Amino acid sequence: MKFKLNPKEIDSLPPGTHGDGNNLYLVVKDTGARAYILRYQWQGRPQKMGLGAAERTTLAEARDMAIDANRLLAKGINPREARDEARHAEGSVLFGDFAEELRLKREKGYKHKAHRAKWRRTVHVHAKPLHKLRVDRIATKDIEAVLLPIWQKTPVAARDVRQHLEAIFNAAKALKLRSGDNPAAWKGNLQTLLPVAKRNGKVRGPHRSLPYEELPAFMRELATIKSVGARMLETCILTCSRTNEIIHMRWSDVDMERAQWRIPASMMKMDRDHVVPLSRPVMAFLGSAYEMRFGEFVFPGLTRSKPMSNMTMLELLKDMPGRDNITVHGFRACFKTWADEETEFSNQAVEFCLAHVPGDEAEKAYRRGSMLAKRVQIMAAWATFATKPPAKVINIDDRCTA
Repeated sequence: MKFKLNPKEIDSLPPGTHGDGNNLYLVVKDTGARAYILRYQWQGRPQKMGLGAAERTTLAEARDMAIDANRLLAKGINPREARDEARHAEGSVLFGDFAEELRLKREKGYKHKAHRAKWRRTVHVHAKPLHKLRVDRIATKDIEAVLLPIWQKTPVAARDVRQHLEAIFNAAKALKLRSGDNPAAWKGNLQTLLPVAKRNGKVRGPHRSLPYEELPAFMRELATIKSVGARMLETCILTCSRTNEIIHMRWSDVDMERAQWRIPASMMKMDRDHVVPLSRPVMAFLGSAYEMRFGEFVFPGLTRSKPMSNMTMLELLKDMPGRDNITVHGFRACFKTWADEETEFSNQAVEFCLAHVPGDEAEKAYRRGSMLAKRVQIMAAWATFATKPPAKVINIDDRCTA
């Protein structure tokens, strides 16, 4: 049989699915990741079986596995089922193979590229020392060795890696590939072994925020900047929205009569539409911008078919004197702190303003309302606070001598 793929050209093939013959294909992702798969029909339905990532499996090895699989098909045996049964019987499933298959299966449900990228980095980079180890033989000391080099250096990324590893081993237990405790579990396990995660000597969150007391002065400073980016940041702050939501704000989603902005479920982490009450300052801006609009986006980019860059607001902050130490996302924390410290609004309503559905999973399942009427009051109060004018200073001596 004449094969179509050239081993010397594997690393230079463009994204797509490239056939080699004998039901063997090389799948190249947009990210550059490459993996071999076998495509075949079983009982009238298309099937796929992963044969390994190209970085760990040579083309010759993939061809040999394809030949073996096709022989099983000729005998009326499903090769994927046969392989899985053999692995279960031998208990020889390698972490690298299992983690990659699980990642490819789960990433179909991830909406955001960043989430997919984090999982890919966990499996391909951070967990690489575990690839050749059997899933059922990996212990807590192996996980500790993976996490220690990054635990204090990049604590946020390290936390994500640990959570991903815990999910992988939970899946392995569910499939009966291992038993006993989860080696990546935190409480009573890694919690007792890893040092306290620190950054520059202080425990910090990833999104640095402006103290809420300084927000009115910041908003006055922002108002002096005559740019679309500045207006976008103002709107982002007054609506408590995320960067991805505000840059994709469309005129078709804004109800000017009701003073509402409906963010579609496709843009939301909670997978359902979110209605944002628009305060008077936001409506004043939208009213003036509506007359000069072009394209579908409220904040268009250089071309009307694309929104403004997601880096616009962050770059704006970097250019403002003394403001390069805060992030756009941090203004959501600024709002939450203000609400907790200065108002009597319920925590549930405040969380809804941030597009968080409060409560445990059972409570979320039964919560149908969105507390819109209460959120109208909260957003109006937030706008009043954020845009309040500076206090007038009276010189007592001048008053007394008048």
